[in-house]
Amino acid sequence: MEEMCLPDYRYQCDDSIYIYYTSGTTGRPKGVIGRNRGLKHFIDWEIQEFNVKEKSKFAQITSPSFDPYLRDAFVPLLSGGTICLMDNCNSFQGIKFLHQWIEKNEINVIHCVPSIFHIIVMNIFKTKNKMKSLKYIFLAGERIVISDLKLWYSLELKHINLVSLYGPTETTLAKMFHRISEYDILNGEVPLGIPIPETNIYLLDKNDFQSQYGEICIETQFSSLGYVDISMNVEKFFDSPFNDNMKLYRTGDFGQLNSKGEILFRGRKDRQVKLSGMSANLFAIEQCILEKSTIEQCFLQLNAYNNRIICYYIAQDEINVKEINDKLSYYYQHVFIPQQYIKLKEFKRNSNGKIDVNHLLKHID
Repeated sequence: MEEMCLPDYRYQCDDSIYIYYTSGTTGRPKGVIGRNRGLKHFIDWEIQEFNVKEKSKFAQITSPSFDPYLRDAFVPLLSGGTICLMDNCNSFQGIKFLHQWIEKNEINVIHCVPSIFHIIVMNIFKTKNKMKSLKYIFLAGERIVISDLKLWYSLELKHINLVSLYGPTETTLAKMFHRISEYDILNGEVPLGIPIPETNIYLLDKNDFQSQYGEICIETQFSSLGYVDISMNVEKFFDSPFNDNMKLYRTGDFGQLNSKGEILFRGRKDRQVKLSGMSANLFAIEQCILEKSTIEQCFLQLNAYNNRIICYYIAQDEINVKEINDKLSYYYQHVFIPQQYIKLKEFKRNSNGKIDVNHLLKHID
């Protein structure tokens, strides 16, 4: 009998193993080529850093079209854990009962965006379900709302650890992390944190000099292989002035160092607006609104037709618009004060969990 010859599968560290597209919130989505070593580096780090054990049960609620799906799948697979699938996780009804599903299936780890965390917190508050099996909730993809953290810590769920992750698709999943604590509530925001091993983070000013405030640039040998359209690499990846044979990736995000050496998020370049010859960042104005009012969540958008700023918001009680704008006027010129406040029951999200900006346009008068 002739012997069957099995294929000789060999892999290299720099093999391209997937293509994911960025969210495309500011234009045409860009295809990013992931490589073997980048994915393995992150997976190995999470398993070691958080002492992931065999038989740990992971909730898989991320859409396969969104690159964080890779950590949902490969962290449990490479640690001897179990992937638990939820039939209707992408529907509102599924998310509404997510906390019950976690409890019933004795889930230990869940990765999700903060908007889903908000639903979990509210449902625990209503049902008093403690989700006793859960050990970690990893949050990434958008800003963590402080009011959610206040409610979370009032529920005395000390057996569950909260961790924030930060990193763009281009540098392979997360490259910074922060173990969230009640201390972050006192500061009014959650830091992006510190870099994971073999990663350097620099804040560069407009002249590409290191600064206490500047664009977040990531240096790591575990980044992706760049864009499918290689002509786009020049703009975002450039030779590092700090280490030979290394590349820096421009994230387009602004950051600021705090007293602990952690990086605080200070908005995106593409959310910088210029009106009447003056510039401001919409994210910074949002932060100010949240600090100076009872608004729980908000998102600012510039109306391209009249160059006026619109504030979409979620709040339990009625708000005093004049009072909010009077407070904002201490910090910002009149052109940056929202001319319209639109109350929403919830923010519609894309499949990646981020706010659907196009859907907001339907609410304009």
